[in-house]
Amino acid sequence: MAKYFVLLVLALITIGVTSDPESEGWIPTVNDEKIDFDFEKQALEIRTDSKMKSEEQVILNMYTVTSHLKGTLGISFTMAEEIENGYSFSACRSHVPFNVKIPSDVDKVWRVTMQIDTDVHFEIHCNDLEVARGKFSEICDGDYESSWLGSQVKKIGFPGRDTASDYYRVYQEDREDSAEDDDSEDDVVKYTGSAIKPAETRLLFAVFMSVFFLAGLF
Repeated sequence: MAKYFVLLVLALITIGVTSDPESEGWIPTVNDEKIDFDFEKQALEIRTDSKMKSEEQVILNMYTVTSHLKGTLGISFTMAEEIENGYSFSACRSHVPFNVKIPSDVDKVWRVTMQIDTDVHFEIHCNDLEVARGKFSEICDGDYESSWLGSQVKKIGFPGRDTASDYYRVYQEDREDSAEDDDSEDDVVKYTGSAIKPAETRLLFAVFMSVFFLAGLF
């Protein structure tokens, strides 16, 4: 009987340490809410649990300080036949397939890094793997310049069309300090660090607690 009780405790501990994103700083997304955010100093992480080819999508709106819409960045879990790996991203009405294999985990953390000067430089990571990097001038037509260039992005939002974004948070890395190590105008600032706590650490903690409890019983 004691053995089954210990197994139950193990399961509860494991669930408790893995099922609370808000304890790790994640904030639930609220559609059509404008959120203060400065891409010049921060990168954004978005958490999803959408399956490949589910036709769900991340829609990230970006605004000026006066809440004027500058543009939108999207990530699609698409079934389109021309998108072989099932994922694409979009900006200024252009849909571009990712040129690397996206991690197969259902739970994904997408990290978006942007810098706007004479062009819009961007990076997208998925579970710490760089999956896209470039400039809008390389993927967009000329219309993007009138919308994107000029005033900086100071707010973000997830519109009602967003069906994939579950949580968001600031990626904890100081962009200004990182930029000091990179003198290239064309390079987007690189970020390092873990997007989510490793599952192995959580399971090790759960096992430790269970063994400690078991030792107390016997």
